[in-house]
Amino acid sequence: MTGKNGKTETTIPQPKRLGVGQTLDGLIEIEIELRKFHLWVSETNVFTRFNLSSLVTELLKELGEVDGYESQVRRNMLTEVWAPLSVCSRGDVPTKEQFLSLPTVDMAFWVETAKELGHTFEWLDGLNRIYTSTAEQAEAEKEDIKKKSRVRQNHRRVDEVAPR
Repeated sequence: MTGKNGKTETTIPQPKRLGVGQTLDGLIEIEIELRKFHLWVSETNVFTRFNLSSLVTELLKELGEVDGYESQVRRNMLTEVWAPLSVCSRGDVPTKEQFLSLPTVDMAFWVETAKELGHTFEWLDGLNRIYTSTAEQAEAEKEDIKKKSRVRQNHRRVDEVAPR
């Protein structure tokens, strides 16, 4: 695409919602498009929960023992995020490896669509709470440092003005 200045501009495709409909079973279904995948995400029901349980059991067997932090994160991403997304979706559903290499914006859009339809992601929500509380704590510490710095500056000014 050519911009106003005549130079070629690159635009990164963003995920988008294409439509809302119903499955043959009467469940609400949202059609979405990620960069490389075209999906239909259905609302939760008893069968998706059963399918999820079966898939997670298979995944845990396949993944075997966890060895280290990175392995644990990979296991959790697959069992707690990819598995629920894959059982509630149809179409070009990413494989495990494709999922792990999805751009963050695509993954977040897919998760938010599934949440809107009643699916839960406790592990991911827990990580978000930890991140938020850590960020809030860091911000509070910065504010505390600023306050202490202002107090020190005020004390210096008083010392400079006050006769000895």
